[in-house]
Amino acid sequence: LLARDAVAAGQVAFVRTVGALAAVGAVVAGSLVIPLDTAAQTGTLRVGAVQGNVPEPGRLDAFGQRRQVLDNHVAGTRALLERTAPGDLDVVLWPENGSDIDPQVDAEAAGLIDGVAQEVDAPLLVGTVQYPDSGGRYNTAVLWEPGVGPVATYSKQRLAAFAEYIPMRSFVRHFSDA
Repeated sequence: LLARDAVAAGQVAFVRTVGALAAVGAVVAGSLVIPLDTAAQTGTLRVGAVQGNVPEPGRLDAFGQRRQVLDNHVAGTRALLERTAPGDLDVVLWPENGSDIDPQVDAEAAGLIDGVAQEVDAPLLVGTVQYPDSGGRYNTAVLWEPGVGPVATYSKQRLAAFAEYIPMRSFVRHFSDA
């Protein structure tokens, strides 16, 4: 009886090994059959970068000044037009939390972002914060096409403790009002 169980266990191990090798072989064969473009790309990408800042750097309540962060980034994007003409840039980058208001929820924020994107005639990669109905908080990058609106988003999956969220907030709140 023990011998029969040992043989059966050996067969299971053999089948698993063969299955794993077949899966690896399929991945390798697939990568050889499906060509991927690995050639060097040519051309240039003209990027504008904006750092709008907040009135008093270092203050924990910077995002408590509703729309100030968004307004600063809109002004900074308009300032790019002092050095470039509309359409000269391929994309304009705003930092994480470049808008303190989610433009996919707030029509006024969307109007400001779309307006400045049309002024520079370039898509904006806007960093914002989303609070979905399902709960949580997500730092999200939104690709905003002028005259179209958001065409792609990416939400950060792992937030940094104490920089992007406060662990044990109910305990820490005893030591800070932030």
